[in-house]
Amino acid sequence: MKRVIFIALFFTTVGLFAQDRRGPSPEEMERIKAAKVAFVTERLELDSKTAQKFWPIFNEYEEAKEKLGKEFFEKMVDDFGIHSLSREAEKLNDEQSEKLLELLLDKQEQQLSLEKDYMAKFAKVLSPKQVLLVHRFDSDFRRKLMNRFWDDKGRDNRGNPRGGGQ
Repeated sequence: MKRVIFIALFFTTVGLFAQDRRGPSPEEMERIKAAKVAFVTERLELDSKTAQKFWPIFNEYEEAKEKLGKEFFEKMVDDFGIHSLSREAEKLNDEQSEKLLELLLDKQEQQLSLEKDYMAKFAKVLSPKQVLLVHRFDSDFRRKLMNRFWDDKGRDNRGNPRGGGQ
């Protein structure tokens, strides 16, 4: 029964991304968060006692990752006038590229430090196997969300139209 509720909640939530908008509304974000909690809780096989200890740490971890990402994005926009490394990096001259590369490497070092800190925090409430799986299940959820989004858009997970091409 728990699995059926999770699957229904997951696909209902993922369907929200199929809408043509710039991003999900606050209500949709709450539903996505609820689906993620259900997904990770089930995959890690958390009992209620462990879940009560784990989720505050995980939420703090998510907020810290988001903050790092936002800070990097704001610096990219403010200092270099670009919104996307993959689409706009060619606009930069060599000096700007070197500075942005330093910024990117600094962000990656901060992310690694964050990962180490939180893996240690997770280890206080989870088994070693569960700690190892936390990152994987978080990634799996994001991938499923994006795949569902692209499927609903009639594209594969790389953005290519279905039914043709390579």
